[in-house]
Amino acid sequence: MSDDLQPITVLANQSELGVQEPSAFFLGDRRIEVVEVMDRWLASDYGYFKLLTTDGIYILRHDSDQDRWALTLYKQSEFLPALDVGKKPRIH
Repeated sequence: MSDDLQPITVLANQSELGVQEPSAFFLGDRRIEVVEVMDRWLASDYGYFKLLTTDGIYILRHDSDQDRWALTLYKQSEFLPALDVGKKPRIH
């Protein structure tokens, strides 16, 4: 895995596609809950997952050959203070 990416610990579940999808992950000691897998890009050696979480949007990369996860992108959203885990935000 590239030295530019931050390795992280991920809790994952098997999806209906047969791939591991994140349900939560840790940044240091802080657990971040995944509200929704917004998108995914799968290849034979890597998978990328765009995640809506309780504090922003993240993109994680999974190296399936070595079973390692890394943080590739984080974007804070101004709409998230009203977001309740388990409920999707209303869009007007």
